[in-house]
Amino acid sequence: EFSGEWDNTSIGDCCSDLEYGMNAASKNFDGVNKYIRITDIDEQTAEYKQDSLVSPDALLEDKYLVKDGDILFARTGASTGKTYMYAPQDGKLYYAGFLIRANVNFGTNPKFVFYQTQTHRYKKWVSIMSMRSGQPGINSQEYASYQFWKPTKEEQDKISDLMTLLDQRIQTQKKIIEDLKKLKDAICISQLKSHYETEDMIGDLCKPIAAKQYISADITAAGAYPIIQQGENPIAGYTESMPFMDYKDVILFGDHTLSIYRPKAPFLLSTDGIKILKPNDMVNRDYLYYLIYTFMPEPEGYKRYYSILKDIWVPVPNISTQKSIVGKLLSIDSKIEIEARMLELQFQQKQYLLASMFI
Repeated sequence: EFSGEWDNTSIGDCCSDLEYGMNAASKNFDGVNKYIRITDIDEQTAEYKQDSLVSPDALLEDKYLVKDGDILFARTGASTGKTYMYAPQDGKLYYAGFLIRANVNFGTNPKFVFYQTQTHRYKKWVSIMSMRSGQPGINSQEYASYQFWKPTKEEQDKISDLMTLLDQRIQTQKKIIEDLKKLKDAICISQLKSHYETEDMIGDLCKPIAAKQYISADITAAGAYPIIQQGENPIAGYTESMPFMDYKDVILFGDHTLSIYRPKAPFLLSTDGIKILKPNDMVNRDYLYYLIYTFMPEPEGYKRYYSILKDIWVPVPNISTQKSIVGKLLSIDSKIEIEARMLELQFQQKQYLLASMFI
């Protein structure tokens, strides 16, 4: 129901003076005053992460408080271009020196400006503008020069409201996944930490299998085989044949990152930091997977953990009981995968709308 052309504008035209944050170290959170740094802005959602709150270790001045209508821009390093928009639920928040604050002027919807910074066009501009001979960076004058198209205030409001609703749905989806993971952890604790008649060390339930290692340079030579790396998303690519063993019979344990996963396709390895564990006849493969998931040692620097893991005592009921426990956990894992896929589709929908609704 809107008509008329959009006007060309810039961040500098829509915002008050862009200002740098406070140059202060952080200290333990004092219960009131929060401190936002580049690393405290979530890479995926652009929200303020509050899992490790800190306070600024300096004299607190109101000019460094983040307020309604404020957008923060990361000005240096690999995260240059990352943005955050203040939300009242984030509380009393001071911003650090590697961030630049812009306060959106009256007459422009702050969220409309903020969503501009999540578009592919903006990210492409950042990649070009941030090029330096040394570390990437964009200063306040450069941010102020970024241009985009702006409709009437009423149209800005409607577009921003739609994008906000989608963001809220994404947050709900993330909460669904978090709750399912908590349920999984609760079942692991109640079922896998119960005292059964038989206990064994993890090292007695499986043995490491030697296999040829492949590094990144071998990816092209590896052909159709996927290269498995350590981390949350270890599989890169797909495969058509098995290089050395039935992948359904083994578990992969990231000995440095404490990641564990069951391969769903034949694989090659990118590093010797991954152990291939072959369970014996006393234990179901999936039960062993959940045992390691539940009893995994706490991270402590960069070290190898299999030597610690193999000496941990764990309950080992009969195979029938193992399969019963595994059935519950597999159903939750399946549900988590479905909900995670839904979240991925919602992010894709957001990117589509960002591309199609902004000129």
